[in-house]
Amino acid sequence: MDDTLLHLWIDWNGAVKKEILESVDGLKLDPSEHIVYMAEKASNNPERKKIVDNIFWEYESVCLENSEYSIYAQSAGILRELRKRGHKVAIASNNTVRLIQGVVEKAGFEVDAIRGRDSVKKAKPSPEMIFSIMDELGFGREDVIFVGDSFTDVGAGKAAEVRTIIIKPGEIDLRKVLGI
Repeated sequence: MDDTLLHLWIDWNGAVKKEILESVDGLKLDPSEHIVYMAEKASNNPERKKIVDNIFWEYESVCLENSEYSIYAQSAGILRELRKRGHKVAIASNNTVRLIQGVVEKAGFEVDAIRGRDSVKKAKPSPEMIFSIMDELGFGREDVIFVGDSFTDVGAGKAAEVRTIIIKPGEIDLRKVLGI
């Protein structure tokens, strides 16, 4: 979601990383590591995972309350066009479900399923979110096109063995790629 559909004004590599590092007593984490991998290592048991998910939500909730995010117009338009054409649309994000639901509601998007870091045991690049959505919607691998913007999305799509398209909003015309 973050940097595929919208941009959140969150200092992931500063404030969020620092808070995660401070929250995991006795666990050695590399502060230079990417936030996704650091958060995954810090979430090595259910109690710690809940702490990390709450840290994410702490920052995301401020963004949501203060509308500190920018929705990419092209991505939003594509979501609407896909729905208009009868396609199912789902969001699988390493953000929290509460953030995703809040943005979806505020923006007036129609989605059929949502998965976030706090609704699964492992965040992307694990394929768990994709598999969970496929199960809910009754889709096989051949029915899915997974669109993302990062290495975690590539990893999740590859692990789920679904068609995966990586975009950079504003730089690639996804309408042409999808043929819409």
